[in-house]
Amino acid sequence: MHDLIRDNHPGAVDPENPKFRLWLESGLAEAEKEAASARNYADYRRAIRRYANGFRDIHVGVSTTAAIGPGVWPGLIVSADEAGAAVVRYSDDESLLPLGSKLASCDGASTERLFKERVDPYFYNNDIPHWRRDFYNRLFYLPVQDSKRLRSCTFVTPTSATVTRALNWQEVSDEAFAAAAAKAGQGVALPPTGVSEADGIWYIRIRNFGGSEQQNAELQKLIDDIGHNASAIRNAGKVVIDVRDNPGGSSALGQFDQPRIVGRRFHLSHHAIAADEADRGVSRLAA
Repeated sequence: MHDLIRDNHPGAVDPENPKFRLWLESGLAEAEKEAASARNYADYRRAIRRYANGFRDIHVGVSTTAAIGPGVWPGLIVSADEAGAAVVRYSDDESLLPLGSKLASCDGASTERLFKERVDPYFYNNDIPHWRRDFYNRLFYLPVQDSKRLRSCTFVTPTSATVTRALNWQEVSDEAFAAAAAKAGQGVALPPTGVSEADGIWYIRIRNFGGSEQQNAELQKLIDDIGHNASAIRNAGKVVIDVRDNPGGSSALGQFDQPRIVGRRFHLSHHAIAADEADRGVSRLAA
């Protein structure tokens, strides 16, 4: 991986991104140190994930062809509440651990320390800190071979009682975990892709930049709605473009949205794009 990135990734020679070049070498040393203590394949893969994730580039990742086996969990799912606290959304025994209980610590470590040690290095771009919320449950959903299972955790219930629960890790099928996750929901529900106005402020919500047939249909409707309201949006005192939880997608889509929001002449002058080139891009997206 080190050699492939060194020889092919622009970050390795980008003078404006010195952290990338530093991590190319320092991250390799960290990953090799973690890999040296691996007890099984899952531990080793975690070390590789640390190295890939440390580049803070969503396009750098790791996939493996070797099967890693089923997942394991202790029968609970947590996700973020509005304040960012880790809250129980699913519990296999609600009489012992009620829904809404907040995670306080595990094995003597605070939730912040748990995230810094077990989530941040492996699962998301740390330059986008709010993405951490999407990976809270990685504390409690691991590959079956993973040797870093937590033993017990303390929670504060909605009635302010303190509950310490020993974690009984069990294998769980993809289907069973998906069913539990669906029951748990996603914690804080964000409004879907769309356009709306409230108190003179226009809100443009973009939850993705394309991919599936459904996502493309949502985006096409968004583009149409922006076009229908373009004059009001451009003349508004405030416009909020909400891309929370947007995982990315097609960069070309932004070139399609911008002319409708800010005006074609402004868009072209600020991006030095010839008008006919912009037209070709719009045509491709519209198709």
